[in-house]
Amino acid sequence: MNEPKRNHSKNAAGLATRLLLGVFCLTSALPLTAATIFDNSVNDAHTGFQFGSMETGDEIQLAGTARYLTNFSCGYELLGNQPESHVTARLRFYLNDGPPPRFDSYATPGTILYDTDWFAVAPATRGTLVLSAGLQFPMEGLFLPASDITWSIQFQGLASGEAAGVQIYSPPMVGADAPYCWAAESGVGWVRQIDPHGGAMDFKATLEATEVPEPSSLALALSTFGALVIWLTGPTRLLPFHIGLLWRGANEFCRWPSALRRAQLGRKYEETNE
Repeated sequence: MNEPKRNHSKNAAGLATRLLLGVFCLTSALPLTAATIFDNSVNDAHTGFQFGSMETGDEIQLAGTARYLTNFSCGYELLGNQPESHVTARLRFYLNDGPPPRFDSYATPGTILYDTDWFAVAPATRGTLVLSAGLQFPMEGLFLPASDITWSIQFQGLASGEAAGVQIYSPPMVGADAPYCWAAESGVGWVRQIDPHGGAMDFKATLEATEVPEPSSLALALSTFGALVIWLTGPTRLLPFHIGLLWRGANEFCRWPSALRRAQLGRKYEETNE
């Protein structure tokens, strides 16, 4: 019996095509490389700024064009009398679109971009707090609609004799830092604070962001599934399904609440600056 002739070159070409399409499907959903858009973690002033339970913020100017914040870290100090954690902290991010305080012309922190709510912190002389995409921030990163923002920190639950604050570093290596900080005084609102001795009021912090949103978890799963199907069935049978389109559609579906939020922030920011 004569066996049918096999076209080995055609089989090899089909295998190579499947490999290439599978690799493309997987790599299209890999996490993106984040760029540093603000870095004030190098020039240590070897001093701290303690402000108790008052919310205090640092106004910064971001570098570059990446605005999907994926990683944030800041320095803090909590000098406590008790080794166990009983103090909580809260981080917030603001647009600087609020009304100027009395006898001042600087726009104050206004629109809240992100609020961690209260979380436990441990006593530390030089501690670090970290926020990341997919953990605290949205999966695709926190969208920052402007380059001039303020991030703030606040502590609560301090016992008598305890102190809390931030670490002072200056000048930043990436981006710029205003020479003052903001303090939310009870019954008054935001007030600019300036060191009377001319020292820096720049808080230790680092921000990393991507140009476009990070792939969602559903996009990662569908891309992996698409690569597997391509490998098993071959590219010619997948044309009706168009895996690339499926991935993009799933990613947009997972991201639509954040897209709506970005649109709202964008409109508000444009109205404020008209």
